[in-house]
Amino acid sequence: MSFVSKFTISIAPLASGSSSHGQDFLRYRFQLYDEDDGRVEVESHYLDYQHSFCLGTKLGVRLAIDSLSGMTPVGTHARGNENEWLFQDIDDTRKVGVLSLDHKVGEYDLSFEYAHSKEQDYVSNAVTAKLSRQFNQKNTKLTLGMS
Repeated sequence: MSFVSKFTISIAPLASGSSSHGQDFLRYRFQLYDEDDGRVEVESHYLDYQHSFCLGTKLGVRLAIDSLSGMTPVGTHARGNENEWLFQDIDDTRKVGVLSLDHKVGEYDLSFEYAHSKEQDYVSNAVTAKLSRQFNQKNTKLTLGMS
């Protein structure tokens, strides 16, 4: 049986400041995911920056690097032994950049996000738009989104 450990460090804020133009913060996070049998290890580093403008608008930037190493099942059994799975070694690094823009209009929150992710054999570009509104004294949030 495999045991999974997860370790997270978050330092918030590394830097913050405010002026008549808004407020800034910078945060660093580290996360380590490790299975005790050494099958998979993921080391993640995140750097988040956010600027809040005075008019209810927030601009955010996230940079992340994930390093993945270990073994993954290939979906077939070893020849002649249905109890033994075949594995393939993996070693990959993913680099991510996310740009977000949030704006409050009355009781509604508008959100736009662009994300770019690049791995050894895969590139992803994603765009997301959301409209949200809170109800019941902010105990319920209804969100409509598209990506």
